[in-house]
Amino acid sequence: MQIRIIFITNFFNSHQKPLSDALYRKADDFHFISVSEQQNLVGRTVEQEPPYASHYYEDRRACDEWIDRANVVILGDVPRSLMVKCTRSKKIVFFYSERPLKNGDERFKFLPRWIKWHLQGRNRANCYLLAASAFAAADFGRFGLFKGRAFKWGYFPELEICDESDAELKAKDPGRIIWCGRLVDWKHPEEALRLAERLHREGIPFRMNIIGDGSCREEFERIIDEKNLRSCVEMTGSVKPEVLHEYMEKAGIFIFTSDRKEGWGAVLNEAMNRGMAAVASDAAGSVPFLIDDGENGLIYHSGDSEALYRNVKSLLEDPGRQRELGEEAYNTIRNLWNAETAAERLLALIRRIQQHQNTDHLYSSGPCSKAESIPEEWYIRSGTSQQEKQSR
Repeated sequence: MQIRIIFITNFFNSHQKPLSDALYRKADDFHFISVSEQQNLVGRTVEQEPPYASHYYEDRRACDEWIDRANVVILGDVPRSLMVKCTRSKKIVFFYSERPLKNGDERFKFLPRWIKWHLQGRNRANCYLLAASAFAAADFGRFGLFKGRAFKWGYFPELEICDESDAELKAKDPGRIIWCGRLVDWKHPEEALRLAERLHREGIPFRMNIIGDGSCREEFERIIDEKNLRSCVEMTGSVKPEVLHEYMEKAGIFIFTSDRKEGWGAVLNEAMNRGMAAVASDAAGSVPFLIDDGENGLIYHSGDSEALYRNVKSLLEDPGRQRELGEEAYNTIRNLWNAETAAERLLALIRRIQQHQNTDHLYSSGPCSKAESIPEEWYIRSGTSQQEKQSR
């Protein structure tokens, strides 16, 4: 049976393009439809548009025809009418979603959400979840949705391949640390400043780049001057992706401090792809999927500044260990968590579903492996933190 895929979501952006390119090459038919009229069209030209991309608000008739012709639908953020149309068809429908309960247990919203999501048809047997967060399966499971039909997924930035000798990975500055993101509360950039202050106070040599912008930047600049951190901390502001990647290629350590409101966090993919040793919060959506603690990065419990400090200090004092983690991080992205692998695995999963075959053990890890429900305190409950491993 042919696989004719239609991917419908609000915007076509850089995070969707590598996966869409791969599906366009590998599927029997593939089309991408953006549904938001607010899509940023600055700099958009016909030459830049991929041949598979269309805009629902520009040519609704053609888009409806593509939807009707498809037998597999991937749904992101779309209007209810399109969602219901797809779920009530005989198509295989994948909901591509981060965790829906980013703000925690909002009990007053439980019943409205339960009604809304069931009316949209997410409970139907033809509907599956592509969990773009390690916590998505558990969140939706609370509403009786996608039980046994949730698969690990994520975002897949453009893959960067290092040279044969891995010289790029070995030429890093082991004393350089990067934090990157918008300067907003739930990304916790203040943790980077606290870390820098303590490392500086204890005389541990390092350099830190805080990359990104936001309303608290002036306050951060004031703190840097007040704590005499100007010699070791630089606020770079927002930079273009290619410039960010240059920073990552030269630095050894990446700190990822977001809390549960970070649905995924593709910047972690990018840092690992550039061979950085990541020290990452257990609450961010990508971390339980991408990082095996102590093998290709280090994990700490969100908000535990002491654990963040211990992990970073250990990497600064052991450049060899830092390099090993960075190389394994690179291998994780190159060999598993990338658009090509995700597309191939999704097509294999679709074939299994089309043939009414069991999908439970198709893959043991990575994209399209089963997404289990994990608790918020998964890292603490697991009892397998790097510190505990070392103390055994």
